[in-house]
Order: sequence, then C-alpha cells, then structure tokens
Amino acid sequence: MIRNSNATHIIRMEDVSRKISLKPSSIYALIQAGKFPKPFKITPGGRASGWLCSDIESWLLSRAASLGISSSNVEGGVQLSEDGHYESD
Repeated sequence: MIRNSNATHIIRMEDVSRKISLKPSSIYALIQAGKFPKPFKITPGGRASGWLCSDIESWLLSRAASLGISSSNVEGGVQLSEDGHYESD
C-alpha cells in the first residue's frame, strides 16, 4: 500500500469542515472573502472539488500564528468557533 503525504492527500468539504470546526457555509464565506484557500476540481470537467491537506494545515497554522497561538496548542484543544476565532477547550 502506498501512503500519500499531506502534500498529495486530497480532502473534501466534509473533512475540511470537521478539521477546522466550521460549517461549509462559513468556509465558503471565507473563500469568497479571500481568507481561505480555494478548492480545486479533482477531475477536469468534473463536479468533485477538494483541497490539498497541506493547504488546510498551512492555513490553520498561519491563522494560529496571527493570533499568537503556538502550533502545539492548536493540536492540543484549540478550535475555531463559528465566527472564525480560536477558542480553547
């Protein structure tokens, strides 16, 4: 079995939503505002879209850094609220 690294692993909206703790409507609003990576079509001309896992990880880390939160705290129980702000458990 070949394992993909995060750089080549594609995740879909359901997984992105779960990973960053935001509803799809909030994610789409952030995309429209230019504050979240845009998804790409998985197959040319197809309907399915997704993100590289590494792009989502980078967004999370940069968001945390801009708020002065270390990456160790992000994995240790800090989550985004519905309005895109970090909350600790």
